[in-house]
Amino acid sequence: MVQGPVDVDLIIRGPREILTLPRVVRRKADRGSLGIIEDGAIAVSRGVVVAIGSEDEILRRYRAKMYIDATGYIATPGLVDSHTHLLYSGSREDERELILGGISYTEILGRGGGVLRTMRHTSSADREILISSLRET
Repeated sequence: MVQGPVDVDLIIRGPREILTLPRVVRRKADRGSLGIIEDGAIAVSRGVVVAIGSEDEILRRYRAKMYIDATGYIATPGLVDSHTHLLYSGSREDERELILGGISYTEILGRGGGVLRTMRHTSSADREILISSLRET
């Protein structure tokens, strides 16, 4: 028995590239493993991505209540840090380059970086400056 298309809430169609990011990419040399689907589409049901594939395949398998035309764009997973710290001092921006260069977080910790660096900076910061930074946020 041939089934018709499955109903979903949303289909995003037309992106030039969809990055599926099947694994963590730490170095420029690993960029080929971004899981790129060219000329694809994304089917979403109840806020959950249920399928990613070629646009032809998705439009054949799914029918949506709403369509978004993403022609010419790139679709990527939400690159969201799931937590934040309101109160901190110091910066670890330089550590990002180390990680992209292949240095492990454990090695960064061993060099005195990482969360331990932030804790040292925050512990030694002037209390009034920390409180003032909270008021600014």
